[in-house]
Amino acid sequence: DGASKFVRGDAIAGILITLVNILGGLAIGVLQLDMLASDAAQTYTILTIGDGLVSQ
Repeated sequence: DGASKFVRGDAIAGILITLVNILGGLAIGVLQLDMLASDAAQTYTILTIGDGLVSQ
């Protein structure tokens, strides 16, 4: 049915947006802010999850 296609597409879009946010934050943290990759990954993963929770 049409609603299940919309929900499935919406879920996939949410996952892709989350991945782009994490990878973008990792790149900015390492390349622009001279952070260690592990520190940047930890920081931007937490920020991305927080952003996702707030926007729900």
